[in-house]
Amino acid sequence: MKNLLLAALVVSLSSTASVSQAADTPPRREQTEQRLQHLAQELALTEVQKSQVAAVFRVEGEKIAALRANDSLRPRKKLKEFREIREGIRAQVRALLTPEQQAKFDALPKSQRRPGGAG
Repeated sequence: MKNLLLAALVVSLSSTASVSQAADTPPRREQTEQRLQHLAQELALTEVQKSQVAAVFRVEGEKIAALRANDSLRPRKKLKEFREIREGIRAQVRALLTPEQQAKFDALPKSQRRPGGAG
């Protein structure tokens, strides 16, 4: 009986972990898309700017995903690198903007300037 309960628990935990890992990516993409749309609206981005910002978010998002998956780094080092990536995103996006858009961008709360995730 104990073995049966243990086996059921292991199966339950492994399927829960698989579901949470699989569900992890779409919400982040959705969150990034929402942030892109919000920036587009707040800053009146052109279609060209939207595609450029989306490309920045995509490339930098891959770096963030790799960093999240890297279990060899200590938490403080990981956080430091994460913040560096975020600042890189901010600088790249800001460089794509007109001076007027840059002023609006700088006035936005930090949470509205970056793609999804913590930080």
